[in-house]
Amino acid sequence: MSHEPTSQRVAIYVSSATRNRLPALHSYVQEHGWRVASEYVDEQIGGEALDRMIRADQAGEHDAVVGWNIRDNKPVFLRPPRAAVPLQTSSETTPRG
Repeated sequence: MSHEPTSQRVAIYVSSATRNRLPALHSYVQEHGWRVASEYVDEQIGGEALDRMIRADQAGEHDAVVGWNIRDNKPVFLRPPRAAVPLQTSSETTPRG
């Protein structure tokens, strides 16, 4: 299966649990000839970098996202569905008490 973004602007996202995979994700992007448009690293649980990445996606700052699939222990390529459904940030989905 080919994962060729129409434009080669790719965001890299890693959570606090997968930040040690950042070098492997950079290699994955380079191997595919894509360009890293931005990098989002969550240093703690809380998703602040994820929120920034979602907002950047909604603004059209990148065409795809590369992250680490913990279950399969390999990179995963995602084309965000910005045209179909607006994504919500974690702060927008957190219940208020």
